[in-house]
Amino acid sequence: MKKIYKGLEVEITKNERGNDYIISAGNVQVFCDSVNINALEKLYQAKVKHGFTPVKDPSEEKGTDVWEKMYKMAKNEYYPVEVSPFITAHHVVAAIESTQTGEIYTGFCIEGASGVIALCAERVAGLKMYAAEGNTEVRRLIAFRDKPPMGTGGSPCGACREFFMQLDYRNRNMDIMVNYKTRETIKLKDLIPNWWGDKRYKEAKML
Repeated sequence: MKKIYKGLEVEITKNERGNDYIISAGNVQVFCDSVNINALEKLYQAKVKHGFTPVKDPSEEKGTDVWEKMYKMAKNEYYPVEVSPFITAHHVVAAIESTQTGEIYTGFCIEGASGVIALCAERVAGLKMYAAEGNTEVRRLIAFRDKPPMGTGGSPCGACREFFMQLDYRNRNMDIMVNYKTRETIKLKDLIPNWWGDKRYKEAKML
């Protein structure tokens, strides 16, 4: 099985001589009991020592405003439409930046006559990222209707907060735009303090 981690193509195989796994990238290998974030990070750091160039935060590039790029890409998704007598879509939009590749993914809200089939723009963007890369860590998120958040709004709903927390424990550190004009952000962990799922992450040795 192959996976992309921070731009590094990783090969995952079951060790025929034991119950552990071998994760490799080129000539670098790591043995682990389970394939988790800690094991992938260990392989990544080993590969960096062998000359692999780490994925850079695009915001570190001179003159680059990632938030503006994310806003403009998400804004293209904003065109409220009645898909059917039951379904409406594109009335809330979002964009996220993948920590591992720097790619930006957009999403739009879709709602139906029963709440259970609704999907928020943030989760749609997250699912697109996972489908495209197999990655789960988000660096930044912006969500809005017809205008960017200006001090009110912009924070994901409870379901989206849970989704991103459960998707990857590192998502607690994602930056969420709350005021586009001043570039004020808030961390996901500050929106969902004392989260119930930390215990399970600790049991999986991911915290």
